[in-house]
Amino acid sequence: MIFRTAVEHAKRHPGLIPQFFFICLGMGGAGLYLIRLARGPHVTWNKTQNPEPWNKLDPTYQYKSPLDDIFIEVIAHADGP
Repeated sequence: MIFRTAVEHAKRHPGLIPQFFFICLGMGGAGLYLIRLARGPHVTWNKTQNPEPWNKLDPTYQYKSPLDDIFIEVIAHADGP
């Protein structure tokens, strides 16, 4: 029903077609990013089988961005207002 209404609006106002496209593209990208975050090695969905998943990470796993150190250094040396 909502899809039919959107199609009718798009037929009457063709300028809405790019807006519908980019809204759907953004929602799809946000959904895929949420799935990507939820499947990370530091997330647990079953606490009975793996109560502490962060202890099973590989020692070479990079869970912190290398830019974090730069940002912390810049903030530490920045003059306050």
